[in-house]
Amino acid sequence: MKLRVEPKEVVAMTMKRKWASCSTRGRVCFAEDVLALKGLLRDYIIVHELLHLKIPNHSRLFKSLLSAHLPECRQAQKELDVYSVERKLLNNSTDIAPVDAKVSW
Repeated sequence: MKLRVEPKEVVAMTMKRKWASCSTRGRVCFAEDVLALKGLLRDYIIVHELLHLKIPNHSRLFKSLLSAHLPECRQAQKELDVYSVERKLLNNSTDIAPVDAKVSW
């Protein structure tokens, strides 16, 4: 089943808080580290964002179309949630004081 969407622009960029985004003008941006994810998770992110070109929200219709295009979408979302927590921890690790640093309370 084809998505039948035509993004105006597709961009890979550094994104710390999101895996991807889609603008109302048809620009779809993906985090560079999406490519490092395993197939199902990568497919889920790509299909999810491309569907936003048709439906800009997460309505029942959006979820139904997502499920029709990617039947394993619920499993992918659960796995992605785990990766997202790990990714957030890695991205915030620069905010953690080094062990030998003096911390004032």
